[in-house]
Amino acid sequence: GYRFTAFRARPVVVNVSALARVFQNEETGSPKTLVEKRILTKKSGAYPLVKILGNGELTKSIMVEGCEVSASAKAKIEKAGGSVK
Repeated sequence: GYRFTAFRARPVVVNVSALARVFQNEETGSPKTLVEKRILTKKSGAYPLVKILGNGELTKSIMVEGCEVSASAKAKIEKAGGSVK
């Protein structure tokens, strides 16, 4: 039968705890840096869409760019001294 497939690409989910493991203080997290640190892989030669969720703890000041961010993740990032663009 006919199955509708969504036209919009679904973002890859990354938790705050994964950011805390691989990033140091004052580093910038973006889809490009997540691929460089081998948390994600490129899809069809392009950087994937990323959504950061608030699962886990974050104690480092990280600046996040070019990612969708949940409300709980944004609160944890800003509480640790980071920022979301």
